Amino acid sequence: GDGCVILPGCVIFDNITIGINNWIGIGAKIAHDVKIGNDCMIGGGSMLGAYANIKNQVLIGWGATIGLNLTISNKVTVGFGSNVLKDISSKKIVKGNPAK
Repeated sequence: GDGCVILPGCVIFDNITIGINNWIGIGAKIAHDVKIGNDCMIGGGSMLGAYANIKNQVLIGWGATIGLNLTISNKVTVGFGSNVLKDISSKKIVKGNPAK
């Protein structure tokens, strides 16, 4: 999308949808069939599992993992190094392993 910054070392697979004004950090890995909305920041070293749906204004901290087929709703912050194993509803801050 327009206004996006994708830093070196990222691995981005097939059939990805990326909205506008996103930032994807060094070494992030994005599996196939992932959707990323607008105004998101995906920290370096993060991993987004296949079919993940990242909505708008989401911040995913460095080294976080988002599991397969999960939805991260609008205005969510995922802490550094967190492991997200379930859908996260809007306007939440989650952290830890598993992220709560």
